[in-house]
Amino acid sequence: MKKFLSFFIIFIFGAGFGFYSPKLVKLYNKKQNEIKFTNYDTKNIDQSKKTVKVRMVNSSYIEYPIKTIHYILEEKFNVKYVYDDSYDILINQPLHHNEYNFKENAVKIFFTGESITPDIEKYDLSIGFDYIDHKKYIRIPLVFMDYFSALKTENLKNISPKYNREEKFSKCNPSKEYFACFLVSNGSYKAGAQERIELFHHLSLYKKVASGGLFLNNIGKVVPFDESLDFLSKCKFTIAYENNSKYPGYITEKLYQAYLAGSVPIYNGHKTVLSDINKSAIIYSGDFANTEELVDHIKKIDQDDETYCKIWNENLFTNDDMSYDAVYKRLQKKIYEVLDEKLILK
Repeated sequence: MKKFLSFFIIFIFGAGFGFYSPKLVKLYNKKQNEIKFTNYDTKNIDQSKKTVKVRMVNSSYIEYPIKTIHYILEEKFNVKYVYDDSYDILINQPLHHNEYNFKENAVKIFFTGESITPDIEKYDLSIGFDYIDHKKYIRIPLVFMDYFSALKTENLKNISPKYNREEKFSKCNPSKEYFACFLVSNGSYKAGAQERIELFHHLSLYKKVASGGLFLNNIGKVVPFDESLDFLSKCKFTIAYENNSKYPGYITEKLYQAYLAGSVPIYNGHKTVLSDINKSAIIYSGDFANTEELVDHIKKIDQDDETYCKIWNENLFTNDDMSYDAVYKRLQKKIYEVLDEKLILK
């Protein structure tokens, strides 16, 4: 309510004096984000720890710190988020190749959740999807940086070969409320995005595909992010296509959230990412010559409970190196090495 009133006052004030503009709204949103970032400042200051100031730039959609990096920093430091040039650590999280003028003595980290190759030499550490062998780079998909770490602590441990689906869902249930689900907010032009739209329409000719996102919504409401797992838990299958299926190494939360919800993912991504997961736990579109063949295969599985449950019972996480704990420790080591080189840990 307070947030609404603040915006209303700004709107009326601006309109009344004839200078309301998108810049005013942007200024208001920036202020709201500053408040949200400040909420992540270390509350219980440890006098034995150094305080580091962190600034995030070029992050137009994020309203909170990158949680995994935040957790790693808080193990060693009191953390304070700033919006001026007093920062010790700057995290550039661009949606595109946005430039930024860095302070020379600051720790510069590049992180992207998009299919963007970082300019490694400009940063002390780059984090992305690409397979690059470089001491200043580490491959960590977005899902480990924010989506998983946004979950409750007990869920983080699920990202492991030790995860047992039956402990949460008791057993495979082929008779769910929805035959298949589609949770998409934009109709992107990128390869993968158009393919998932095509699959949605083809599969809908067989049975209704429940669409809970902004795009092609047909359930009467938009499913909020924090209700995604609940929604997908009602789905026998989930269309979990990447926005960009042609980019090597690019894998986001779509596949993982479907699996953790107890749904069988119908997945489309670059073949290189299959090394991150157990392919037997999904239906991979790359195994089929076209959408018609894929739909025929889905129909057969839908009509065969034994085959469906065989897929459902497979663990998506069979690669120890891609468990959450393993990824966290690799990133922790990299970040501490960089901070040590810059004397922040001294």
